[in-house]
Amino acid sequence: MFARAVVAVLLTGCSFMQIDRPPRAVRASDRMPGPQCTTNRTMPALDAVLAVVSVAGGIGIATGAIQRTQEDGIKTPLSSDEKVVLSTTAIIEGALFAWSAYYGYQTTGACREMREWIAREPMPQQYPPQQYAPPQNAPPPGAPQ
Repeated sequence: MFARAVVAVLLTGCSFMQIDRPPRAVRASDRMPGPQCTTNRTMPALDAVLAVVSVAGGIGIATGAIQRTQEDGIKTPLSSDEKVVLSTTAIIEGALFAWSAYYGYQTTGACREMREWIAREPMPQQYPPQQYAPPQNAPPPGAPQ
């Protein structure tokens, strides 16, 4: 039972592992085709769904709505220690999923905003360096004025 709880907690956070953050600054070379970051919100949505399911399961365990089914099909209630451990684990796991979903939505939103800004703003012109000639009637360098 403890091993299942540890594995469940370790599997949380799809958004933490699967989403690439946008760069902090965009150079002119990054403007085309755009910064390499994640705009797809599938992982944060999955995290949000798993957060709701985990918390609902934890509440179900704590209230006794979920029972143990034996091999012969008879349902028996969980002991109070089992309820505490399983419901606490499920609620903590739900909180981690919720945190991961929040991170994922914030990160993908920042990437989308950056890509929209790049599409809106004109690309800076890069002119070749020019040599400026002094005005026609300027005295030569070092001459008294």
